[in-house]
Amino acid sequence: MFRLQKSVRIVLRQGPGIRLIKNLRPIAFIEEGSMKIKSITSMLISVCFALIVLFSEVYGQFMTGNKIYENYLARKKEVKTNLDFSNAAFFLGFTAAVADCFNSLFFDLPSGETGVTVGQIADVFGKYLENHPELRHLPAVELCKEALREAFPKRKDEAPGAADRPAGPREK
Repeated sequence: MFRLQKSVRIVLRQGPGIRLIKNLRPIAFIEEGSMKIKSITSMLISVCFALIVLFSEVYGQFMTGNKIYENYLARKKEVKTNLDFSNAAFFLGFTAAVADCFNSLFFDLPSGETGVTVGQIADVFGKYLENHPELRHLPAVELCKEALREAFPKRKDEAPGAADRPAGPREK
C-alpha cells in the first residue's frame, strides 16, 4: 500500500530577525515498509534515456532521390495540374537551397552575368537523377551535391576569395 509523504516545513533565515517559513509539497510516493521512492526512479530513467539520445548517432534524411525524382518528373510534364506546379516549384526550391548551401564548399557555380540560373541547376540535378537510377535510394541532398560537383567542379588553382582581392607584393 502506498501513502503520500507529508509536506515538509522548512524555516530559512534571510537576514537579522527575518524568517521565511515555507511548506514544500509532496514530491514522492513512498511504499510503506521500504524507502523506495518512485520519483527518483523515474527521474533516473529519464536521465539515462536523455544521455542515450544525446550521445547516440542519429541519421535522418529529409528526402530521398526517389521522392525528389517524382518532383522532377512533374517539372518536365507538358500539361500540369496544380499539384504538378507545386511539385515542380518544390524541386526548384530544393535544388536552389542545396546549391546555395554548398556552393564554394564542394563546387563552384559561375556567378555574375555569366552565372547559371536556378533552372539550369535544376536541369543538371534532374539529368543526374535520370542517368543514375541506382543511386536514387540515397538522400537527395547528397545526390544534388554530387550532381553539381560533377557539373561545376571546384577550382583548385585559386584560394577562396583570391579573385576578389588585389595582388599583394608577394603575389606578383
